[in-house]
Amino acid sequence: MTLRCLKPALALAALVLSCSVASAGDWSGFYSGLSAGWVESNDTWTNTGNPDFNDVGKRSFLGIQGGYNWQFGHTVLGVEADYLFVTEEASVVCGDGSVLCGHQLKDLGSVRGRLGWVGTPSAMIYLTGGLGWGAAKWTQQDAVTGDTSAGGTASRTVAGLVLGAGGEYLLAKNWSLKGEYLHYDFGKFTPSDAEFPGGAPTFKLYADTYKLGLNFRY
Repeated sequence: MTLRCLKPALALAALVLSCSVASAGDWSGFYSGLSAGWVESNDTWTNTGNPDFNDVGKRSFLGIQGGYNWQFGHTVLGVEADYLFVTEEASVVCGDGSVLCGHQLKDLGSVRGRLGWVGTPSAMIYLTGGLGWGAAKWTQQDAVTGDTSAGGTASRTVAGLVLGAGGEYLLAKNWSLKGEYLHYDFGKFTPSDAEFPGGAPTFKLYADTYKLGLNFRY
């Protein structure tokens, strides 16, 4: 086959390739997907009658997410909601050494806005922020028997600001891979004397999540 005969085929291939790239650069519309990663939470105990201390926990998770994007040139605006299936627990020896102080954090979720920049047709980086929440539980108990009468236990749905950043890459027209970091700040909480009859401490709880996700774009 001569070069002259190849020219139409090469032109057609270039046209198909250019259309594919243009389509891949369109981030607008609905999407949903799955994610996996790990969460690290940090809980600071104060006003315990002893020096302040922290209990730190780590746990892997699976999650789901969904959202919508609007694209304006290189700028992408979006909203996203996610939910993480996780139960993370941590405890430390506290007091005179015969007591365990710890927390549990589970069922993390958030609703956030996203502001992205498309540097190439297939790659976007973004900042994100909004409201995050989870189910938290704090326990102070005997290290041997598990008795909480001399300490206490309290459970709350906690909520606060969540901020983060990420990047997303288009694998194909309808599929994208994302990496994302989020920081949840749930603020301070002091339980009632009825919940902690041994003396109510103050807790400051925050969490960090690191995730990889796979999205399908509709």
